[in-house]
Amino acid sequence: RGLEVLPIERAHPVLLHGPLGALELAERFRLRDPIVLDAVRYHTTGHPSFGPEAWAMFVADKAEPKKVEAWPALQQVLDLASNSLEAAALAYLDLSAERARIEGWTLHPLAEQTRAALSAAVPRKGRRQHQPHQ
Repeated sequence: RGLEVLPIERAHPVLLHGPLGALELAERFRLRDPIVLDAVRYHTTGHPSFGPEAWAMFVADKAEPKKVEAWPALQQVLDLASNSLEAAALAYLDLSAERARIEGWTLHPLAEQTRAALSAAVPRKGRRQHQPHQ
């Protein structure tokens, strides 16, 4: 389908559902809105250039009720979302990075880039300390 596939995506093909979903929306349904397509394409990893619409989709995907029930630490993502989608996204990416470190798996490079960009952009006062072991 012409996608560049990273080694982490080859090892974990589920990471390709966003890029493939965006392709499907463009090809089959003729969707052309770059904001919507990028929100779908990068909803798994986030993207440093996301706007509010894409952050809303990212946070909604990460903190939907069944996921919060399975991983209660995600409640803080929901708590932050009402004030700042970017702070909520950063909280999710921080939690994921900590979980990856503890469980010994690798974060997608774009998730790491997104986390670094948000860390630089989100004011410290808007963040909460997370407790990844919940």
